Amino acid sequence: MPAADRRAEAKHLLPRLAYVEDSDHDALMFETVVERRDLAAEVVRVASVAAAERFAADLASGDAPLPALVFVDIDLPDGSGHSVVAGLRRRFDEATLPVVVFSGSDDPGDIDRAYDAGANCYLIKPLAFGEYARRVAGACRFAAATAGGERRPAPEGR
Repeated sequence: MPAADRRAEAKHLLPRLAYVEDSDHDALMFETVVERRDLAAEVVRVASVAAAERFAADLASGDAPLPALVFVDIDLPDGSGHSVVAGLRRRFDEATLPVVVFSGSDDPGDIDRAYDAGANCYLIKPLAFGEYARRVAGACRFAAATAGGERRPAPEGR
């Protein structure tokens, strides 16, 4: 990596961040927070379950670099974010690829299904931008603080 690229990446908290979000409005908010707070050098948006499945396959095959953290919305146009989380967990364990479900739903059933699918964390999207930014940044800080160690595939049987 050229020195200029290393310096640019070093100012960011995470090298790469991915998120699964179909709403253009929510995507704009998310990317605004990431940019303003220098949370990631690279941000990858995936807008559907089908695209998330392709993205996960690319990650597993090594065709795409692994993000430090993935945020997943629950309500997607072609299915549920729960299936996205489960698909990621079939390929990667919780330490290798942390997954935060970031949803407007505060339904206990949605929360339980997210954890059952393998989410590391469930955060409810607040309406106020300031709190939204604090939650995204907090999850990224946690991922950065706990990152490290060897990247491992998901355990057998998952």
